[in-house]
Amino acid sequence: CSCVNDCADTLKVLADANRVLIVRSLIGRALCVGDICAATGLAQQRVSHHLGRMRLAGRSEEHTSELQSPNT
Repeated sequence: CSCVNDCADTLKVLADANRVLIVRSLIGRALCVGDICAATGLAQQRVSHHLGRMRLAGRSEEHTSELQSPNT
């Protein structure tokens, strides 16, 4: 059943304690990498690495926002 495979894949991604910390910090809100670092105490490179792994596994999405100057 694909449902079982999806569950197994999700559990594999969450088998890393740092990824669980990241997921917990994101519950109910979207955060930038810097805010995730502050919430988890993990270094930026480590957070980026784990977000990349979760994205490759299809368990996270990347959102970007454009910063606009007050004059535009």
